[in-house]
This record gives sequence, structure tokens and C-alpha cells, in this order.
Amino acid sequence: MITIVLLDPNPISKTGLSTILGKVTNFHILAESSNILDFPKLAIQFQPKLLLIDFKSLLQMENGLSNCTSFAANQTVTVIINANNIDDMLFSLIQAGVLGALGSNINEVNLENAIMRASQGEILFSQEQIESARLFQETLTNKWNILTDREREILFLLYQGFGNKIIAIIKQISIKTVSFHVSNILRKLSLESRQELIIWYEKYVKKLR
Repeated sequence: MITIVLLDPNPISKTGLSTILGKVTNFHILAESSNILDFPKLAIQFQPKLLLIDFKSLLQMENGLSNCTSFAANQTVTVIINANNIDDMLFSLIQAGVLGALGSNINEVNLENAIMRASQGEILFSQEQIESARLFQETLTNKWNILTDREREILFLLYQGFGNKIIAIIKQISIKTVSFHVSNILRKLSLESRQELIIWYEKYVKKLR
């Protein structure tokens, strides 16, 4: 028996998915929710074999990818549904231990097969997706490597929420020098704002360190 907990914020698609899965004798839905705040609790409470999570919900969930890693450590596998146009997220999903990302157009037979394969620990990502993730990681590593040690230090302080003045005091350099470093970091990472730097650090750098 493959036990499942389902998260989909769209009540209509959640009901449809639940109905489809309910037809399969070997599937048992332990719980389903449209509330992203309830989902980690449900996963811990029921400890299913498999979690089906809507892609947009995963992004909105606080520590969503970290939760997937924790679930995997507890022998619960995660499969993402309604995952369209996710090329920039493949690396993060694979790093978090997610076994696959299924598009919204998947048919019932392929969905059933995918769930059965994932429950046995099989990776559902295609070779093309894995290669895309590898190339992304390579590009990410290269971008990190072109930053100087001082630029990395300042990027970390920016991530912690410090402004130029405080960073200048901490590093014992001028505010103008801090601004110069920030501009260089933005240019090297092809980003346009401090907020983008913070998001980039949170999303990627923690996985490289």
C-alpha cells in the first residue's frame, strides 16, 4: 500500500487529483490540504510513503525545499505536481531530494506509474532535466568563484540585512568602497538590486557552501 499526503491550493484540481488516485487499489490518501501552513504538520503526523505537492505551493511554503529534505530523511519521498517551466528550479529540487516534477498535462496512467516508481525510490527526472540541473550548478559555481573573498564577505553581510554604512564599519572600509563592491557583485552575478542579491544568496549559495 502506497500512503499519500496531497497538497494542492486549488480545490478543484485537488478534488480531481484525489478522485483519480482514489481509484487505484494500491493507493491510500491519508490526508489532503489546500493550506500550505498545515502541510508540514500533516506530513509529520501521518508520515506517508509519498508526498504530492503542487509546485506553486512549494515555492510559497516557508522553508519548502528544506522541508522536502527533512521528509526525505524520514523515508518519505516527494513528487511535485503541476510543475511547468521549472528549468531554473531543477537544481534546487534535486538538491532537496525531490524525486520528480510532473507537468499539469500528465495523464492518469502516467501519473499512477510515476507514483509507483517514486514510491520505490526511482528518480523521475529525465536525463535532460538532470543535465540541465548539472549545467546550472556548474554556472552557479562559476559565478560564485569569480567573486573575490571580499565580495563574498560583503554579499554575506548584505544577506544578513546590513546597509552600506554598517558594512563599512564592520569591514573597516569606506562607504564608497562598499558601494563599489556591491556594484561589482551585481554586475558579476547579472543581478539588478540588493533584493535580488539576497534572494540569490538564500536560494543558491547555501547549497554551495
